[in-house]
Amino acid sequence: MHWLSPLRLGVLSLFVFLTACGGGGGDSAPAVVQPQPDPASWLQGSAVNSPIQHAEIQLFRFDADGNEVEIVAGSTPVLTDADGDYKFWITGGSIDADTGPLIIRSTGGTMNSAAAPTLEAVVADSSSLRADGAILIQHLSVASSVAAELLRLQASAAGAAPSASDASAAVTLVEQELAVGLSQDPNDPTQPISVFAHSVDENLALEMSPDNAPAVNDYIQYLALNMSSASGALDNTMLDLATGTSVASSFNGVGTGLLASLVTDGPASFKTVQLVLDKTEIENDGMDTAFLNVSLADANGDPVADGTVVHFETTAGRLVISKNQSRTVGGKTRVNISSVWAGDAAVTVGYNGSNGAIQNAQVGLSVVNKTADVEDTVQPKVSSAGSTGNTQILVSFSEAMRGGIDGAENPLHYRINGVDPLLSQKTGQAGIGKSSSAEQVNQKPEVRVIAAELILPDRKTVRLTTLSQSDLKYEVRVVNLSDIHGN
Repeated sequence: MHWLSPLRLGVLSLFVFLTACGGGGGDSAPAVVQPQPDPASWLQGSAVNSPIQHAEIQLFRFDADGNEVEIVAGSTPVLTDADGDYKFWITGGSIDADTGPLIIRSTGGTMNSAAAPTLEAVVADSSSLRADGAILIQHLSVASSVAAELLRLQASAAGAAPSASDASAAVTLVEQELAVGLSQDPNDPTQPISVFAHSVDENLALEMSPDNAPAVNDYIQYLALNMSSASGALDNTMLDLATGTSVASSFNGVGTGLLASLVTDGPASFKTVQLVLDKTEIENDGMDTAFLNVSLADANGDPVADGTVVHFETTAGRLVISKNQSRTVGGKTRVNISSVWAGDAAVTVGYNGSNGAIQNAQVGLSVVNKTADVEDTVQPKVSSAGSTGNTQILVSFSEAMRGGIDGAENPLHYRINGVDPLLSQKTGQAGIGKSSSAEQVNQKPEVRVIAAELILPDRKTVRLTTLSQSDLKYEVRVVNLSDIHGN
């Protein structure tokens, strides 16, 4: 048995105390700080579809033959945190004038408590990382991963390191074809890059089935192969790696095969959405209007079929949306948004996605209080009404009207009745927009109004869509005028 001398025992006790307490107050010695190498620069950002937690972040350059060579972080391993954030420490000398473009990659980790997909991004110009203390923000997302896969395919085919211009071209192609910006923050749900990633999640039902995450990488590979075909664009052709030729686009044979098994109808049924607000802030006067443009496309970049139904619902705050639902033309549709209630608000857009499943996307905006409360006691009047076709009538008002289903765009606010033209001639009541009493005019059955749309920007005219008017003379009456005018 070995005994510690009193001196050695005292030293041991002091070591244990400092380790446990970190060098507390009083006369105790200060805690020792572990030395760290001097950084040249930092590469930081987020790995986000949903946050990818505890994934390892690795950085790669290309050698002369187009093969990836790892650049090891100054302190390893570099792991993402609970929010998917990372900070990669690049030591001096790791990046030089010949380094060229970089690929940063997340490996492993979890997303929605299941195995996470691998996400990547391209650093087209690595020269800024050579400066001591430089910080470069680079997020990893589904869209940025497509650019990295494109660059890797190019390097493999050429057997040579890609240039900075090659990397920039890959980034530009992805931004153009997917209508996103790779510098956008995927943590911000209002950004197109985040909406795109959410569309991918919706198609693969990742929220309900997080084990479908490997199909994300299949989709990334599919998009890169599609854009690598002879057309150089997202369309109905893709690169066949086995032959090096362009073939008809298909999910079959791509990646793990999970994507093809989940989306059995192929690329034409894989729908992604783009939401664009012309402004994200409106005044609470009921007149200031934001336009929400919706574009739906499939995995070939083709617009969805005309007549695809899109639903709109206020899911935060209080808004006036011009339509509860609309149908696409050329893959696009639009609604108008206004409000008289200040505060943050959000609109959820719903549509039929992959294999008929209902998918949703959300956009937010702010309603600011810049309008004094003024009660309008003067009721508007119908100025005129005129037919522009067998199923359309324009109704004009004396002042600007409020839109939405609670305002002038509710079909139930309008009554259109046919009148007897012979009797009208006798009583002097013939003509569009002329009203009459029951004693003067023999009314015929009502013409049904099926839609009402407020015409901007003056907001004084409403376009009514009706069933066939059957060449009748008619009168237009508006009920509850006080409910639909501007204030």
